[in-house]
Amino acid sequence: MKWIGERVSVVDGKDLTTIVIYPQQTTWKSMLLYAWFSMWTSIGVLVVMQLFYDYKREEKLMLFVFLMFWVYFFVRIGRAVIWQARGKELMKINDQAFVLKRSVFGYGKAKEYFFENIKKIRVHEPKSNSFEEFFQNSYFVVGGERIVFTYAGDDIKFARKLNEKDTKLLFQFITKQIEQRMRKR
Repeated sequence: MKWIGERVSVVDGKDLTTIVIYPQQTTWKSMLLYAWFSMWTSIGVLVVMQLFYDYKREEKLMLFVFLMFWVYFFVRIGRAVIWQARGKELMKINDQAFVLKRSVFGYGKAKEYFFENIKKIRVHEPKSNSFEEFFQNSYFVVGGERIVFTYAGDDIKFARKLNEKDTKLLFQFITKQIEQRMRKR
């Protein structure tokens, strides 16, 4: 096994190449994310408890509306916490296809993309100092994919939150592997 950058490991075999991208691990950011999630959970529990008290209909409606808002962000933050703790992107390149799987706790659906249908592999770099760059690089967001290819008219994105150097190295490695395997056929 060799490493491409800080978070990307590669096992290059004769018939199969396996690539694993691990989530970025920053201890103080992880602690803040866990604290935010636990406080958000506490707020939700307190609001749910208030639903069982004797309030007017309008007040209960307000609590219910707030709870819908709360549930949306609870799911978003929960996904980020789980991804940071146990998520990774798995890629396999064999002689016929590029296989991509976003795995959490070992679970996830592997999708196979045949070489003949892959078009325009490219690096996606958000504009510097843009809202997109700020948002995609945020620790609490699961997205931030850096490599994109077109497959049957759809854009398939992967390589979450890689820095510029690692993205270029991974992009060069993947394109080289795909070209070599297509020439073999």
